[in-house]
Amino acid sequence: AMVHKNSPNRMILNAGAGSFSCTRLVESDPVYIGDAELSVDSVFASLGKIRDFSNEVEVQQGGEHVIRMVTEAGKAAGMM
Repeated sequence: AMVHKNSPNRMILNAGAGSFSCTRLVESDPVYIGDAELSVDSVFASLGKIRDFSNEVEVQQGGEHVIRMVTEAGKAAGMM
C-alpha cells in the first residue's frame, strides 16, 4: 500500500513480483444509439466508433462519465 505522507491522490498503483506501474482511466467519446435503434447488432456495428480513443479523456471522477453520457444523449435529442 502507498502510505507515504506525500503519496499522490487519484493514482492507481499496480504492483506484482517486485515491479510497479501506474494505470490511467481514460474514456473514448460517447456514441449515442437511440432507443429505437438500440440492439446488440447496432452496438456491435458501432464498435469502431466506440473504441476510437483519438479524443480520449482521462476520467478524474465517476461523475464525469455520467455527465459525458448524458450530454451526448442531449446532443442527439437536439437539447444542446
